[in-house]
Amino acid sequence: MDNKLSQLDKIQSCVSAITSRVDKLDKRVSDIEVKFKDVEKACDFSGGAIGDITKQQQQLDSILEKFYEMKTSEENHISKESRLQAEITDLKCRSMRDNLLFFRIPEERGEN
Repeated sequence: MDNKLSQLDKIQSCVSAITSRVDKLDKRVSDIEVKFKDVEKACDFSGGAIGDITKQQQQLDSILEKFYEMKTSEENHISKESRLQAEITDLKCRSMRDNLLFFRIPEERGEN
């Protein structure tokens, strides 16, 4: 009987040790679950930040494209304005040349 009781005590101490280890494992699993949830939240946040950065980059690219279009348009307008200004100056000069009148200057025969 003593032998059986000692075996029963050994079994009980083993069960207690196993129970203790299971409790420790439960604690570690719950800690890991908490850490995993934290990692998921961090990944979600990072993914959202990357999405925001991507949207901002697309907006910036669009703005840059519009800027280059405006710059090209401005250069075209400046070129056209310069050409028109040169034409106006030429027309004014031709008009003034055709409208010159000279008085009291003696002319000689056969003069051109």
